[in-house]
Amino acid sequence: MAYYFSEPSHTFNEYLLVPGYSSAECMPANVSLRTPIVKFKKGEQSALYANIPMVSAIMQAVSDDRMAIALAQEGGISFIFGSQSIESEAAMVARVKSYKAGFIVSDSNVKPETTLAEVLALKERTGHSTMAVTDDGTANGKLLGIDKPFMSDVASTVIKESGGAYPELVEKQKYIHKVIENEEASFNKTIDSGLAILNDKIASSDGKELSAADAFQLYDTYGFPIDLTLEVLEEQGMTTSREEFDRLMNEQRERAREDRKKMGDLGWQSEDLGLDKSIKTAFDGYDTLEESAKILAIVNEGEVSGAAAKGEKITVVLDRTPFYAQMGGQIGDHGVITGKNGAMTVSDVQKTKDGKYMHIGVVTEGELSVEDEVTASVDAAYRQAICRAHTSTHLLQKALRKVLGDHVEQAGSYTANDHIRFDFTHFAALTPEELAKVEELVNDAILAGSPVITEEMSIDEAKKKGAMALFGEKYGERVRVVDVTDVSQELCGGTHVRNTSEIGLVKIVGETSVGANSRRIEAVTSFDALDYLNNFERELKETAALLKVPPQDVAERTASNLKQLKDMTRRQKKAKANAQKADIQEYLAECMKQSFIADGDYPVVVARLGESNPGEMRNAWDILRARMPQPGACVLAAVNNGSPLLMAAGTDEAVAAGFNAGKVIKAIAPSIKGGGGGKPTMAQAGGKDAAGIDAALAAARDMLA
Repeated sequence: MAYYFSEPSHTFNEYLLVPGYSSAECMPANVSLRTPIVKFKKGEQSALYANIPMVSAIMQAVSDDRMAIALAQEGGISFIFGSQSIESEAAMVARVKSYKAGFIVSDSNVKPETTLAEVLALKERTGHSTMAVTDDGTANGKLLGIDKPFMSDVASTVIKESGGAYPELVEKQKYIHKVIENEEASFNKTIDSGLAILNDKIASSDGKELSAADAFQLYDTYGFPIDLTLEVLEEQGMTTSREEFDRLMNEQRERAREDRKKMGDLGWQSEDLGLDKSIKTAFDGYDTLEESAKILAIVNEGEVSGAAAKGEKITVVLDRTPFYAQMGGQIGDHGVITGKNGAMTVSDVQKTKDGKYMHIGVVTEGELSVEDEVTASVDAAYRQAICRAHTSTHLLQKALRKVLGDHVEQAGSYTANDHIRFDFTHFAALTPEELAKVEELVNDAILAGSPVITEEMSIDEAKKKGAMALFGEKYGERVRVVDVTDVSQELCGGTHVRNTSEIGLVKIVGETSVGANSRRIEAVTSFDALDYLNNFERELKETAALLKVPPQDVAERTASNLKQLKDMTRRQKKAKANAQKADIQEYLAECMKQSFIADGDYPVVVARLGESNPGEMRNAWDILRARMPQPGACVLAAVNNGSPLLMAAGTDEAVAAGFNAGKVIKAIAPSIKGGGGGKPTMAQAGGKDAAGIDAALAAARDMLA
C-alpha cells in the first residue's frame, strides 16, 4: 500500500514513516539489489553485475585496500585512492588481488609503449574500454568464483543427508564445522603466501622455465600444490620439469622411509631371548607392589646371557611381576629386584608384543642368573606419584569436555611421576579464562574426595555403563573400567589412586598446539605442583626485591618500566634518524660539487647512494632540488637488500630544456640487468646485478653531458 501527499514538504524532518500493510512476501530475503554495471541490449543480460549498487568514495580516508576487500566480498566495487605514490598504490592493489584464493589473468592489458592502433584493436576484440597498463603487458590476479569460505556450508548438506546412517556426524557437527573452517582458512593462507613466493621466483627467472627445485621447495616447505604451480606457469607461458620434481619427491620419500627405519622397534622388542612366544609375564601390580618371581631370561649389554654381575646394564624377564610396564601413556615403574646372590635397580619397564615384561636396569650387588628366585619390589612412592598423575588426566578430560564441549577427546597422553601431558582434540588455543575454569573444575573434583573404583567387565557392559573409550583403540572382550564417582568413567589399564583427595593439587603450567586441531595441556600434581608454586613465589619475591616494590606491585612497576624503555628506544631511533639525515645531507652537498651542466643548460647530479629504498632515494632528490642554484635534474643509484635501484628525476624546467627521466632510465637499466620506466619528471628501475651500477651511472653521464 502506498500513500501520496500533494502538499509540499519543506524540511527533511517532515518526511514521516507511514505504517502500511506488508504481506509475508515482504522480507529482506526476497529483495535483490543486484545491479548491472556494464551496458547491455534490451532482452539480454548484463555481462557484469554488482550485488550491491554502491561504490566507495575516492578519498584517502575511505578507499584503501581494506575497503576494496570488504566491498568485493559483498559484490560491490571500490576505488583505490590516487593521492599517493605509484608504488604505494600498486602495493594496495596487490594486497587486494592477493586476498582471495585462486587467480585470474586479465584479457585487457597493455604495455606502456602500446600504440593507439593496438589499443583500438584490443578494444574491438574484447569489448573492454578499460585496460591495465603493466610493464610486460600481462596481469595475474586471483579468482575462485567464491569470495568466502564455503566448505563448511557443503558439510552442512553432507551431515543432513548422511546423519541417519552416521549419527556421530550430527552429534559433533559444531566441532566438524569449526575444524573445516579452520582448515579452509589455513589452506587459503597457504595459497596466498605460496602465490606471493611463486610470483617472486617467476620475476627472478629467465621467463621461460621455473627450476624444479623451486617448484619442489614451494610444495615441500610451503605446502603449495604442484598442480597450482603448473597452472600459474602455464598462464605465464612458462614450464617446469615435472620429471625432475617427481625425482626430488621420491628422494624425499626415501629419506623419510630411512628415518622411520632408524626409529624402528627397540632392540628388546625384537629379541626372542630363546623363550617360547607363548610364555607371558603375569602382571599382579594392581593388587600388590611386591611378590616372588623367577628370572626367565637376561639380556646383558645387548646379548642374551645366563647371568650378570655388579655394574652391568641388563634387561630381565620375570615369570610374574608387580611392575607396571610403560603403556597407554603411563611410564613404567621403578624399584628393585633382589635375589639370594645379587640385586638390581629397575629404572624402566617395557612390554613386548607377545606379553613379556622387560625390567631394565643395573646390577647393584653380587650376581643375578637365569632361574634365580627373586623378590620384585616396586618403589611405592614413585608408583603413587604416577597414580596421582594418571587419575588427574581423567579429571582433566572431564573438565575440558565441560568447558569446551563434547567434541573433546583424548588424542594422546604422557603420565609421569613428576608431570603430565594431555593431548586432546580442539580447534583453537584455550583462553586464559578457559584454562582457569578447567583447572578449577579439576581441583574441585580433587577436593570432593570422590572414590575411584576399578572394575573388570565385558566390553558390552562397559559401553552400557557409558564408559569412554579412546577413539581407534582396540579392546578385547574383557576391559578395565576406571570409575571416578560422580565425575567420569573410562576404559583404562593404568594405575590410579583410591580417592581423588590423594592427588592433593593439580596446576596447569602450559597449553600449546601439537598439530592441526589438536592441543596439549601440561600440568604438575601433588608435591610437584607445590614445588612449582613455591618456585613461582620465590621468583616473584626476587623480582619484587630487584624492582624495590611489594610482590603485589610487580606487574604495575614492570608495565611502568616497559613504557619508559619504549619511550627511550623511540627517542634513540629519532636521534639516530636525525644523525643519518645530517649525514646524507652532508654527502649530497659533496655530490652537488660534482654536478655538471647538461646540454640543455641545467645542472645534473649523478651520485651513488648507500643502502637505500625507493622512498629514501626520493627524499634525496628533494634535498638536491632544494640545494640546486637553478632548476636541474639527478640520476641516483642505490642498493636495497642486495638489489640495485636506479632513479632519475628532474624539475619541470629541466624537462622543458630536454631532460626525460623515463628515457634515461630505459637507456641505463640494462646495465643492472633490469628494467623500469616512469614520467619525464621521475622514473625508477630495479635490477638483478648490483655490479652494473657504476656502468649505469657512467652511461647516464655520457647521455646527458
